[in-house]
Amino acid sequence: MPKTGLPDFGSIALRMSRKRCLELKSYKMYLLPTESGIFQENVVNRVLRDVVKAADPITVTVVGDSRRAG
Repeated sequence: MPKTGLPDFGSIALRMSRKRCLELKSYKMYLLPTESGIFQENVVNRVLRDVVKAADPITVTVVGDSRRAG
């Protein structure tokens, strides 16, 4: 749940050309924590930074689409 106390919903699309691959199960587990207290606007930047650090891709694109509940 975000810091505002209101649940948000969204999706993240990740596309990369790779030097190394990301295991799908590990990526899903990385995205699952619900108590991280991060704003939706910062999620895309964090995913981008962490993917670049973990996989050292040639190119990477991360797109976030978030919606407010209600």
